[in-house]
Amino acid sequence: MCSFVTECIETESCESTSYDTTIDYKDFTAPQDGMDASATWRDDAVTRNVVLSGRPDITFAMWAENDGRVFGRLVVDAAGDARYVVMDATIPMMITYYGTCKDAA
Repeated sequence: MCSFVTECIETESCESTSYDTTIDYKDFTAPQDGMDASATWRDDAVTRNVVLSGRPDITFAMWAENDGRVFGRLVVDAAGDARYVVMDATIPMMITYYGTCKDAA
């Protein structure tokens, strides 16, 4: 479970937010394309497939849609501090979220 408390849209001032997501993952039997697991990302708006990779000090997840023109990347450090970036090249726009994830590493 990840909970984000700050949202920054483009160059506007960051604002408080309450955005939660759940990531349910299944380990691959062997790493595939440098990734360790596949997962399902669920929030209030969408359910999407993501891939995960983990190291002792960092875990990251990523997804892409619309032929890669819209994508997201989550980075979580060993303490559970999380950063999530969504980029949309069709507009273009970038949104950054800051928060924490439990059981991410």
